[in-house]
Amino acid sequence: MKIGIDIDDVVVEYMKSYLEFHNKKKGTNYILEDFFSYSVMKVTGLPREEIKSLIFEFGKTEEMDNLAFLPGAKESIISLENNNKIFFITSRPISSKKQTNSFFDKNFSKNNFEVHFSGEKWGILKTKGEICLDLGIGFMVEDNEDYALECAEKGIKTFLIDRPWNKNSPEHKNLKKVGGWGELINLIGEEIYAN
Repeated sequence: MKIGIDIDDVVVEYMKSYLEFHNKKKGTNYILEDFFSYSVMKVTGLPREEIKSLIFEFGKTEEMDNLAFLPGAKESIISLENNNKIFFITSRPISSKKQTNSFFDKNFSKNNFEVHFSGEKWGILKTKGEICLDLGIGFMVEDNEDYALECAEKGIKTFLIDRPWNKNSPEHKNLKKVGGWGELINLIGEEIYAN
């Protein structure tokens, strides 16, 4: 089975680390629970170009190189890659490709996966849903409700990891919200064996 997995806030705790950086730079005190949206611009009210600049600056830090895994993520991915093909599909900017690949090379010895950059918010035109269709992805794991819904609407069974910014996620027959990797790995297993 081909499984698509987002990276930030699905595999690793990106937003938590970014907020520590953001708070130091801007003298603010945002916490994860403040994020009713994944859009830093919507939550902070800062202009898009300033947010973009901060995100690119954070991308060059040691903290970005050492993001913590979400509970159960690494072990679950290792177990999934035994019998499946894993595609990490991220909206990170393509400029982070070397850094992103280095992270996976360091943390996964088998490397039975590919990394794809949608980067639609940085000007690349392919969406995550389009990439999933091109690759023949059967399941997608996501935290952004907009990306998740787009995948679900394209007929891809999509699991939405519960995060503060997707509390009011839309309903769709191909979209299932999950509490974390423990629940997710069981559901993916059930789905694989049902097909």
